Amino acid sequence: MRHFHHAEPIIGHDLLGGHALANFIVQNFDGYVVIPMVARRTVDLPPALTLASQILASSLFGVMGLALADPMVAMIKVAIQRESELAAKAETAARHKRAKAAPPPA
Repeated sequence: MRHFHHAEPIIGHDLLGGHALANFIVQNFDGYVVIPMVARRTVDLPPALTLASQILASSLFGVMGLALADPMVAMIKVAIQRESELAAKAETAARHKRAKAAPPPA
């Protein structure tokens, strides 16, 4: 009859804690430093706005909120910019129309 010996774990418990700590540090650095910098360059979002939106969304909606915070803020910013551009074009067109309708100075 054969007796099987329990195998030692590949990763010891002492190394597992170190890996967990390293993962925690890398994930936080990525989430709070790298992602805001990339978002600022791609959509011109200030890092403080990106970080604040991530904190707010994650506290309200958890991990899903954190994942969707940057795209939502970027969409809102682009929508506000487009609305502002359309309003500026409409104002310019109205100004030109009033200028053409006004009688020339005497």
